[in-house]
Amino acid sequence: MLPWFGRYLIGDYYFPPEPPIRPRPSTLPRNFGMYEHDGIRVSPTGFDSDQDDEIQRMIEETRIRSEKKREEDEKRHQARMRALMMAEDEPVETERVLLEKTREMKERQKEEDARMKLEQEKKLKEAKEFLEKEKIEEEKKKKEFQMWREAQDQRWKIRDSETNKICEEAREAANEEMERIENKNADILRQSEQEANQMNEDFRNQLRQEKEQNEYAYGEYCNRLRAQMGLFIRLVEHKEWTRKMEEKWSSRLNGLKEWFIPIAQSFSSLKIELDSKEKLGKFDLRASEKSKIKATVDILLERLETMEKVMEDESEDMERMAEEHPEATFLTDIQESAWEVGQAASKMMMYIQLFKKGIHKNCSHMDKWNRCVSSFDNLEKKVDVIPTVSELKEKNERQMKTEDENESVERSVPVSSLIITELD
Repeated sequence: MLPWFGRYLIGDYYFPPEPPIRPRPSTLPRNFGMYEHDGIRVSPTGFDSDQDDEIQRMIEETRIRSEKKREEDEKRHQARMRALMMAEDEPVETERVLLEKTREMKERQKEEDARMKLEQEKKLKEAKEFLEKEKIEEEKKKKEFQMWREAQDQRWKIRDSETNKICEEAREAANEEMERIENKNADILRQSEQEANQMNEDFRNQLRQEKEQNEYAYGEYCNRLRAQMGLFIRLVEHKEWTRKMEEKWSSRLNGLKEWFIPIAQSFSSLKIELDSKEKLGKFDLRASEKSKIKATVDILLERLETMEKVMEDESEDMERMAEEHPEATFLTDIQESAWEVGQAASKMMMYIQLFKKGIHKNCSHMDKWNRCVSSFDNLEKKVDVIPTVSELKEKNERQMKTEDENESVERSVPVSSLIITELD
């Protein structure tokens, strides 16, 4: 137990060896590298952690008992001193006894300190000797393991060479057997090909006769089928053309909504940055935080400006097309929706610019930020109400039902073809 006490007093300067290359499980000794020291089982990397904890606990208990004993001696000494001082009949004798007791106590304390110092030095010396012995033993174990590993590697090299030789002989035998089987299969294949060629020739003659008999009936069937297929193809072409035009309109309307996605991302990023700092009321931001927020605001303003320009162009385009085709009322719905989205984007851009100036002046602009949030919600609502192709078709159907029956009969064009005609 003492070597471990000394080990912790002088410091843990034990470094375990590098982990060895693990040999195959079948050749590794079960308890390789394990040995015992004073009844304690030790691995190549040192003692077990349980033994280490037990030693520390014993050292701590010894220290506590020494301190308690010293305190008790001090208390007894003070009690004696008080008893001597209270004696009134012999004051001179009491002072002399007090001095003697004090001198005896100091001498006993010095002897105790010297004894503990000698014991500590002895334990340190034993610990150093044990560590040196442990190092020598570890080097010995390491050399033994290195020799055992070299012998094991040599044994495996010899075994691998023998295995390779056996595999080579087996490979040559397998190649010879495969060559013999291939030759046999080639003969069987040639015979089978001859029989198959004869059967194919007979089958071709039979098919030729049946084909001649069926050509006349098939010609009559094809004539009827061509007439029916022509009508079917015209119907399919009209439906396919209608579907493609609706897809193009749907893509155009969805494209208008997609311009809002980067704006929502930039605004969400700005909102997260401000909420994470909890400085919406004070705006006491550092220079790095200001630059980061300003960069996000600049990106948001740029995207809002782009969306405003896109919506204005779309509104003008729909207005021009509505003038050219006044019967297509859905163009007016799209134009009004695009114009409203553009106005909402312009309003939000104005509030964002005011908010940016407030950050630059480092002053409180809670109200301006609330207006930015409100304008963003308004823009989001306007984008959501951009009509879809299905909504436009439903609205047009409701309008047609309210018209006169004669007019609806004269205008026998489907609702979807109205949209398709205008886009084409």
